[in-house]
Amino acid sequence: MVEAKPREGKSKCTVCESFDLKGTWTCECDAVNISRDAKCWRCGRPRFDNERV
Repeated sequence: MVEAKPREGKSKCTVCESFDLKGTWTCECDAVNISRDAKCWRCGRPRFDNERV
């Protein structure tokens, strides 16, 4: 992970290099995931309920 610099108020998205985090989704476990990921990085739940893996 990238450490935030003390003067940065918001975390910066390392994928799109912006501060709006438009390319993310939040899992039921409250982990923020990158949109390309089909599963949560923390708990492994699928992004969509109808997804069979």
